[in-house]
Amino acid sequence: MKCMHRFLLVLAFLVSFNFFIPTSFAAITVIPPQEVRKYVLSLLVTDEVKTVAQTPGNSIYQLLETLSQNPLFIDIPAPADTLHRENFTAYLAVLNVRNFVSTIPIINDFYIVHELTHIVEMTYSDVSTPKEWRQKMVEQEMEVSFKTEMAIFFEFPQFREMLKLKSIFVDEFLNDPAVRAQYVQNPTKTLDMMRARKISTQQGVPVTSLNHAQFRSWYYGRTMELWADIYGPQRKDIEAHMIRYYQLLKKDSSTAIHYHLKWLEKKSTDGVLFKKELSEYVYRARTLFPATSQGQLLNPFSYEAFCKACLSYAEELDHLVATGQIEWTSKVPAARKLLDIGVAWTVYSYVFPESTAVYADVQAKLNYSAMHGKAFTRRQDPVHMEFVEEYKRWASPVVNGLNSYEYAYPSNGSSEALKDTMSYFKGHHPDVVLHVFEGEYEGATEIAKAIALKVVRHTRDFNALQKAKSEMKPGDLFYISQPSGIDGNVWLNYDKFIQFAEKSKLNVIVDLAYVGLVSRRYQINVSSPSIVTVLFSLSKSFGVYYHRIGGAFARFPQPLLYGNKWFKNLISLKFGTELMKRYSVHEMARRYRWAQTASLQLFNSQMNTDLQPSDVILLAHKKVNKQDAASYFSADIAEVLYRPTSETAGILRVNLSPSINYFVDAKNKSMCVSYFL
Repeated sequence: MKCMHRFLLVLAFLVSFNFFIPTSFAAITVIPPQEVRKYVLSLLVTDEVKTVAQTPGNSIYQLLETLSQNPLFIDIPAPADTLHRENFTAYLAVLNVRNFVSTIPIINDFYIVHELTHIVEMTYSDVSTPKEWRQKMVEQEMEVSFKTEMAIFFEFPQFREMLKLKSIFVDEFLNDPAVRAQYVQNPTKTLDMMRARKISTQQGVPVTSLNHAQFRSWYYGRTMELWADIYGPQRKDIEAHMIRYYQLLKKDSSTAIHYHLKWLEKKSTDGVLFKKELSEYVYRARTLFPATSQGQLLNPFSYEAFCKACLSYAEELDHLVATGQIEWTSKVPAARKLLDIGVAWTVYSYVFPESTAVYADVQAKLNYSAMHGKAFTRRQDPVHMEFVEEYKRWASPVVNGLNSYEYAYPSNGSSEALKDTMSYFKGHHPDVVLHVFEGEYEGATEIAKAIALKVVRHTRDFNALQKAKSEMKPGDLFYISQPSGIDGNVWLNYDKFIQFAEKSKLNVIVDLAYVGLVSRRYQINVSSPSIVTVLFSLSKSFGVYYHRIGGAFARFPQPLLYGNKWFKNLISLKFGTELMKRYSVHEMARRYRWAQTASLQLFNSQMNTDLQPSDVILLAHKKVNKQDAASYFSADIAEVLYRPTSETAGILRVNLSPSINYFVDAKNKSMCVSYFL
C-alpha cells in the first residue's frame, strides 16, 4: 500500500505541474531545470533532509543547485514491479524513482541523494578499454557511496540517530573521539583517511578480517563488479550516446531531450531499460550473499577457519607422499608451502557445486542399458554430435567462426586432441616445427618433446616475432591459448597475431581451455583459414577434469581422432552437454568472481604482494623482471610461480583454487545456517 500511495503521489505532482510526458515504453518524465529543486524536495521523506536541502552552504543543497542546471529525467516503475526498481538508471542520467519504501524513512532520502550524486558526477569517455571502463564504474560507485554513506554523517551528525541500524561501516569513525576532533580541525584530511580505509576494505583488506558492518561494504563492492561485468557489452553504445546527449544539451535542450528520450525508448523492453542485463544482475546480486530472514548480511569467513582448511589440504598431500600414493618430485615441498597459504602453482580446476549437482542428476536419470546397449546397431556413433553442437551454441557469445570447420571430434579433454594433431603433423611433415610463446601451456611442449617435434619459443612481442621470422617457415605449427595460459588474461593482440600467422603461412592451433572462466564479455575469432585446429575442453570451465570432456574442430580429417566416434565416454559427453545447457558461458565466472577477489586479497595480504586478478577467475598474476621474482617469495616458491616470457622478464602466476574451495564451502555452509536465523 505504501508503494502504491507514493506512486500515485508522484504522478499527481507531475501532472499538476504538467511535467508528465507519457511514452510508449515507460513512465519516463522530464523535469525542466527550473522545477528540478521543487520536484526533488517532493521526493524527500524526512523533514531533516528537506531542511538541509533548502539551506545554502552544505553538500545536499549544492547537489540540487548543480542538478538544476539541466533537465532531470525520471523513471517511475509500477508499484508491483520488483525488477524495475533495482535499475541503475543514473548511469543514463535518469533518476529511478523506486517503488520500494523503506520502513526507516531516512533510507529513502539517502537513496535519492545517492542516485542524484551519480547523475551529477558521472563521466563518460568513448576511448576507454573494457578494463578501464570497469575500473571507472567501480571507482565512481565507491566515491558516491563514500559521500552518501560516510561523509554525510560527519556533515550532518543528526542523520545517524535517524538511521535505525545497529551497526554501519562509518560507526568506527563516528564513535572515535579522536577522528571527530580531527574532522573539526581538518575535514579534508579526515575524509581522505576514511576514504582510503573504505577503499582498502573493499579492495585490499582480506574479507576474513572484516566485521559484519565492514563485510556489507565489501559485499557491495562485489555487486558493482558484477554489474560492470553484465553491462560491459553495452558500454560503447551508452558512453557514445551520453557524450552526444550532453553535447546537444549545451546547444539546444529541446533537441537533446528528444534525442535522449528516443534512445531510452530504443533501449527499453516491456518498459524496462536494458531489461536483459537488469534481469541477470538482479538474479545474481540477490543470490551472491543472501541476507538472513532479518535482512542482515553476516560475514561467514574467518582467518582461523581459512587456515584450518589450508592445513587440511597440506596434510592430505603429506599423507599421500608419505604413503607412496603420489610421485615425489623436487617441486612437492614448494607445492606443500603454497597449500599452507591457499594457492597452487599448477592450474588445478575447481569443482563447482553446480557441476556436482548436475552430475548427480545425470546419474540419477541414467539408463545404462539404453545408453550403452545394442552397440552392434552403431546407434552410439552419432551421439557425440549433440555435445559438439551444444558446445558451439554455448561458446557462441564468445567464440566466432566454429561453423566454418568441416570436421569435429570428441576427445579426452583437449590434451588428447592436441597430442593427436601434433602427431599427425609430425608424421606427415617430418621437418615441421612447433612455435609457442614463452610461458605458454607446458603440455604442448611436453607432447612435442615426446614425439621428437622441435620446439621454438618466442617472446610474446610483435617486434620480437618479426625478428624471429627467419626461424619460421610456411607450414610450421604455432600453438596459442586464448584466454592465455601465460597469465590467465584475454590476450588483446590475438587478432593481430592471427594476421601475422596468415602472412607467415603458419598453421595455428588455438586452445580454448579457459573459455567459460571469464566474467566479462570478450570475443575470439577462429574463422581464419590459418587456424587448422581449435581445441576445447570443459575441464577448467566446470571443474570436470577427471571426466575428460573435450573435443576439436578441424579444417581437415584427423585420422588419429576419427576413431573417437566409437571410443568415447558416453556418460561424460552427456554430463558435459547438460552442464552447457544449464549454465551459460559466463555463468560460473560471474557466480564466483567474488571468490577470486576474496582469495587474492587474502593472498596479497599474507605475502605482502600486489598480484592482480586475471580475467580467468582461477588465476592471479603480476609482470616482473627476472631478477625481482625472488624478492616476492622464497627461492623455491619463486621458481615454481615464475613463468619467463622473455630473457629478462616474466609472469608470476598463481592458481587460487585451494582458497576458492574454502570460500565457496564457507559461504554455502553459512547459507544453510542463516536460513534459520
